[in-house]
Amino acid sequence: MSPSTLCSSCSGIFQGQYVPTNLLVEKDLLDIEDADFKIIDFETDKTEWRARLDDATEDGLSPAPYLHHTLHGLAESANSCVLCAMIWEELRQEKQPAARPERLKEMEEKKESLVGIPIIRPKAGVLCGMFTLGFLYAISKGPKLYGRSFRTFQMFKAINPKDNPTVRLINTQNLDTSTRYAALSHRWGAVRPLMLLQALEGIFHEGIAFDSIPATFQDAIRLSNALGIEYIWIDSLCIIQDSKDDWHAEAAHMASVYSQAYVTISATAAQDSAAGLKEQNSMLKYPCEIIPSWSGFSREEIPPDGVRIINKGAFCDEVLSQPLFRRGWVFQEWILSPKTIHVARDQLWWTSASSMKSESFASNETCEGYEFEANREFQHTMAPGTLYSIKGQSDRTLRPVWHTLLQDYMSRALTFESDRLVAFAGIAALYQSYADIPSDSYLAGIWRQALLQDLLWAITDGRKVIPPQLYRAPSWSWASVEPAQTGKFLIGNRDLNEDLDEREEPWVPAATVLDVSVTTTGSEFGSACDGYVVLQGPLIEARLFMSMVDLTGRLTAEQAAEFVPGGRLRYVHNYITLPNMAKPVGGLLLTEAHLDDVFPTLLPEEVITIYLAVFYCRKNIKGESLGHALALVKGLGKGEFRRIGYVTMTEDTMIPWKNDRDFGAFAALNDEEEYLSVADKPGFYNYRIV
Repeated sequence: MSPSTLCSSCSGIFQGQYVPTNLLVEKDLLDIEDADFKIIDFETDKTEWRARLDDATEDGLSPAPYLHHTLHGLAESANSCVLCAMIWEELRQEKQPAARPERLKEMEEKKESLVGIPIIRPKAGVLCGMFTLGFLYAISKGPKLYGRSFRTFQMFKAINPKDNPTVRLINTQNLDTSTRYAALSHRWGAVRPLMLLQALEGIFHEGIAFDSIPATFQDAIRLSNALGIEYIWIDSLCIIQDSKDDWHAEAAHMASVYSQAYVTISATAAQDSAAGLKEQNSMLKYPCEIIPSWSGFSREEIPPDGVRIINKGAFCDEVLSQPLFRRGWVFQEWILSPKTIHVARDQLWWTSASSMKSESFASNETCEGYEFEANREFQHTMAPGTLYSIKGQSDRTLRPVWHTLLQDYMSRALTFESDRLVAFAGIAALYQSYADIPSDSYLAGIWRQALLQDLLWAITDGRKVIPPQLYRAPSWSWASVEPAQTGKFLIGNRDLNEDLDEREEPWVPAATVLDVSVTTTGSEFGSACDGYVVLQGPLIEARLFMSMVDLTGRLTAEQAAEFVPGGRLRYVHNYITLPNMAKPVGGLLLTEAHLDDVFPTLLPEEVITIYLAVFYCRKNIKGESLGHALALVKGLGKGEFRRIGYVTMTEDTMIPWKNDRDFGAFAALNDEEEYLSVADKPGFYNYRIV
């Protein structure tokens, strides 16, 4: 392979003699006592880390560790050296205080500087050839260096690469089915893009000037043409935006639009349609490949071959963490697209159903085996192509895929809350096809075949938000709520007979679905206009105690403002009791509700009547009674309720059932408006949730 052009400071990293880092401490060359990091065994003879130690005795000087650039020098060299560009970019991404322009200027005025000490940790055995490059940033005080901060990069043994103006709207019915086209994934942003309106449809068919369309659209068309593609699909130009009929019709076809596109172009770095596809950093888009001449490593640790330096967090930083990827519509485009070009700020990334590549990798080489890192927020992100691999799989395999898709999707934001079902319609349609689910089985986001269990979704953690202002789904559907980005949506996580000990009782269904109906706009995957589910099962009157906890006074105004608009940090603590139970004392395990939304209470404490619709029950290995239930409040009609949350019933609320496993032991409902009819079993009722 041809090595990259590096600055002399970076080239020096891959030369010279490397020794264990504890020698730097023993020779009193380095002190890391006051550093803001801890490197395991760095100062002991067990250390795996090595540093280049230059023997300068011939010049009458003491041995000294090899030094890379100062931060000032690194910022300048990043414009001409590939490795410096990678290091500087990572420091900036992490918002290291020392890398901020104002801090650099301050250090320059005080004639202070942080200098990087490169250190290496090789890996032996099956990982032979893989190693970590670290930079320990230190300040110099006389002959001694004092460590302050630390950053690592992953390096790998290299793989030898192989040598190597008008726009018009058209009707696709006139095109051959083999015609290639691109699809654009982009943010509308604050700038209103050029849109197809009913009054402009004729003009769009005749043709509009190329320079009249936004820069992002122009660049996407240029990129498509460069790939030999003549046609492109852009939502704002191909869907009549002021026609609800056309919008719903096209939204129902999203699965085919993105799944059949030859390639999807993702405007990852563009904040809106006017921004254009950003030109990549001129240094970061090239491979960083070096042929070292260093010594101090065995062949079992690092063979004497060429190496490539990569930033394992780059894909997460430059693609997954970008605002575009946090959008609900874009999640669907990510999942449905067989091939995507991500035009990121650092370089171009290619993702497909089978592999991932980047511009900084050699020709025809994938990123497989490099195990790119993702921060905690993106660890469970569904990979593109997952849906295309489920065909023919068992229900046991399919259902976790569906639940993961939903959980990932519900963390994404939408500009219009009414889009929550529609923006997922393409995924649902493709899943239905590949999982061989019959038509008319999709009920406002839940499959008929798994209805009882999947009604037990919940929102946990984080701040919840005000409920959607307009009707968009029945209260029992996950599409009826809008979790905050800090919240966590769970579905399919109930431990219903999964991995139970052989001594444990299984969960037993207590409820039965009698009838369910959802009215939608367009296909079964469209927006819901109305819906209900009728169930037969235990229905228990209970009390929901809520107390407002206000933490505002415990924070500074600046800290509070970071959490909530207006700077008021409050949350509602709750617990549930049966009507005849005394108020519990502290220390007891209480039944709590995971409320779906911010409950409209401004009082310090409030008690409301709710109903527990029990779906499953059992005794655990300790003999404790448990139940899965929905928390309901009374609706307008007879026997009609709305869901307000999910409840795991514990011993305190299940105790009447414990001895005889009889729901008739609970207080009977006396008001005929509380149920549709009384069922045959004691304590069982027929009721409707809307």
